[in-house]
Formats: sequence, C-alpha cells, structure tokens
Amino acid sequence: MIRSVTAAPEAIDTHQLDAILSTAVPVHVRYRIEVVPPT
Repeated sequence: MIRSVTAAPEAIDTHQLDAILSTAVPVHVRYRIEVVPPT
C-alpha cells in the first residue's frame, strides 16, 4: 500500500491519502512521503 502511495501520490486524493497515512502510518513517514517526489 505504501509503495503505491510513494510511487503515485498524485493518483490518490489528498483527503484519502491523509486518512490512510494518519490511520496506518506514523507522522514522520507522512512528511517523508510528502517531501519526496516520485521517481
């Protein structure tokens, strides 16, 4: 699941992404995903 979010953050709605991350991913990981652009 995290792989998909990291690979294509634009494909996921901001609210949906925030909900998933806030539920299953630590805050520091959320920040890392946001600042790291897709390769």
